[in-house]
Amino acid sequence: MIVESSDKNSSRCRCPGCPTHDDCMKKDDERLYCSRGQTDCDPSGHGCLCSDCPVWAENRLGGRYFCIEGVAR
Repeated sequence: MIVESSDKNSSRCRCPGCPTHDDCMKKDDERLYCSRGQTDCDPSGHGCLCSDCPVWAENRLGGRYFCIEGVAR
């Protein structure tokens, strides 16, 4: 499913709290990777909070690590 890149989804996105979300991503307030695609940063953290994210659940997404792997398909 394609996730809408909207202010509503962005505000509910859990990416900023994810252990994979590094300082480079925080600098530009990157988030909503399931809709907007992967980062150009080099994530150094480990772990994923996708299954706790309301955007992930409402869109019935099955993947994770969108910041590395790209937009949900």
